[in-house]
Amino acid sequence: MQGAYAKKGLSRQDIADRTGISKSTIDRYMQAKLALPQDKFVRIAEAIGAPPAKLLQEAVDDATLMLHDAAVSEAEGDNVARLHPRQMSAEELDRLTIDHAATGIDPESETDETD
Repeated sequence: MQGAYAKKGLSRQDIADRTGISKSTIDRYMQAKLALPQDKFVRIAEAIGAPPAKLLQEAVDDATLMLHDAAVSEAEGDNVARLHPRQMSAEELDRLTIDHAATGIDPESETDETD
């Protein structure tokens, strides 16, 4: 709904003036701090100049996309190896450095650096 009134160049105060609903109540509806009753939803939609059914469908589409994004983000967490800090001795670090230098391969980019 917020995108709909913004596209029309309306502010929350404009909606409040057109609907007779206080701006603070409009703010709470838009911030999802207060449940939006159906009759108020229709009044706000009319004040915006948008069909209520279209606004409702956009809200459902947005919620569906948010749920999908949340599921993808959650699944990505399962595909990432957890890194654990490891203490290496000076001898281990020296050996690792020597091994990498001997290969001529950058361990970060895995590209040949012998040129």
